Amino acid sequence: LLQAKTKSSVLREMTKLAESSGMLWDAKEMEQKLKDREELASTATKEGIAILHPQRPQPNIIAGDFLAVGKMHSGIPFGGDHGVLTDVFFLLCCQTHENYLRRLSRLARIVKTPEFLPMLRELDDAESIVDLLKKTNETLDVE
Repeated sequence: LLQAKTKSSVLREMTKLAESSGMLWDAKEMEQKLKDREELASTATKEGIAILHPQRPQPNIIAGDFLAVGKMHSGIPFGGDHGVLTDVFFLLCCQTHENYLRRLSRLARIVKTPEFLPMLRELDDAESIVDLLKKTNETLDVE
């Protein structure tokens, strides 16, 4: 669970989370890249999620493609003009633009699965969240 109360603190916590996984080598650099991207346009959506990502792939500071997930019990104003608070944050980092587009498309399909977000919001531990992501992803292959 994120303890953040502001957009800047969300970006800081999400990059620290990725760094603690060993997948991100330079949290400060990534945090700046995410801030730069958010200044262009918010990645927050009307579903109350944000899909954080740098504007361009950062292969020199990541160990490989990864997705980090952070959530909070109550949302914060994160941007966008839809007036919805954001409580779920995905940090998507990829080695190449092609991988980013592929993984973003897949994540968008997962998030649009009707039961996914309500179930995700009920979970508090990383293992359960990873299981939900995997199971929802597998259902997309069956359809």
